[in-house]
Amino acid sequence: MKASIVLLMIVLFCACNDNENIVPVTNASSNSPNTSSYIVPQKSLSMLALGDSYTIGASVLKEDRWNEQLKVELEERNYKLNDIQYVARTGWTTRNLLNAIADENLLPKYDIVTLLIGVNNQYQRIDIEVFEKEYEELLNLAIQYAGNDPSKVIVLSIPDYGYTYSVPSQSISQEINQYNNLKQSITNRNQVVFHNITSYTRQVQNNPSLVASDGLHPSGNLYKLWVDDIINKVYEQFLVPAN
Repeated sequence: MKASIVLLMIVLFCACNDNENIVPVTNASSNSPNTSSYIVPQKSLSMLALGDSYTIGASVLKEDRWNEQLKVELEERNYKLNDIQYVARTGWTTRNLLNAIADENLLPKYDIVTLLIGVNNQYQRIDIEVFEKEYEELLNLAIQYAGNDPSKVIVLSIPDYGYTYSVPSQSISQEINQYNNLKQSITNRNQVVFHNITSYTRQVQNNPSLVASDGLHPSGNLYKLWVDDIINKVYEQFLVPAN
């Protein structure tokens, strides 16, 4: 009798171990993978973050950056991630980012590539046709660094800094919308998921805690809203087939 119980416990233990990496997908869409057929990757994933001040989290601590918060959320869901490699700086336009990528010693392939760029093109009054051309170049580079796999790229919309003013700027909002509409069209055309987080940046009038100490950039709380919004989709995005 005791031998039978021990044998049963061993079988159950092995069964649990075999399935411990099967990840249930919540709020799954019709295009979501079959839960029983996909698992969290077992290797440590590399992440490349491309962008500007919103990528490096101007005026917030490193751990409050949206990429870092996304990393933590994925790790809480059993993903393993290496330290994030950043190519980003406050004030960068699409041209600045293109030049910086050319000068960087980047890996030939990353498991995850994030891209958030464009606000400084609008702020510096650069012709939107320049943004259109250079953003597509950047997106193609992001796909290339993701092993030519568009599903490994994360693109965020351009935040609306006009709402950090005491009186929200309608002209800035209209131009940000124009940029984002163009950005979404290019992103979708290249089969990359476009995450629209702009609406959250328009909540700062009613919630000052969403603005960083410089009175312009997002706080860690606002970056958290972005991550909370995209985490389920990103979580699904990087599952791998079980077999």
